[in-house]
Amino acid sequence: MQVRWREPAKTAQQSNIPVTVERQLYRLIPGEEEMSFTLLPVTSNEIDSDALYLDEITLTSEQDAVLRYGQVEVPLPARG
Repeated sequence: MQVRWREPAKTAQQSNIPVTVERQLYRLIPGEEEMSFTLLPVTSNEIDSDALYLDEITLTSEQDAVLRYGQVEVPLPARG
């Protein structure tokens, strides 16, 4: 997966940065109480358009310098 870093608009310069991107999709299963859910990891391409999902994206820097912020544009999973 390619990641690009964009500086604030005043410098408007892009460069690639070494990061590891991990993505996990969870299906939210309604619980007994109002607004309570159980997270069920999605391991196949089965996506139900009537279900609610949580997409967890983890960025890990592969350099010694700390990344202060980032922006990730993630496409929605394809409907199965």
